[in-house]
Amino acid sequence: MRWGGLVGYGWAEVAALLSYLVLVRSATAALGPLEYRLTILWWLGFGASLFAVPVGWWAVLPLLALVVWPRSWAEVRPALIAVRRVIRTGAVIAVDEPSTARPT
Repeated sequence: MRWGGLVGYGWAEVAALLSYLVLVRSATAALGPLEYRLTILWWLGFGASLFAVPVGWWAVLPLLALVVWPRSWAEVRPALIAVRRVIRTGAVIAVDEPSTARPT
């Protein structure tokens, strides 16, 4: 059995699954309960868009819907602002709680 290439990458991801669990538990302990609903929607949107070539252009529609959805931007905007500040100044800053942001 060949362990390099795409097969090797797949087995490496399987081996890393336990570390993802440890990472989520550590983040939850440090930050409190994490909100995954919007994350799952983005994951599904990107996953569907991967099939745009074999299935057709309509597979990109879920991703486009998320891009124009105001709640997506209300939750992502504080993190984007924080990243811009860190890049510009090099200082680490706290990000506001995304669940308190309301779409306008």
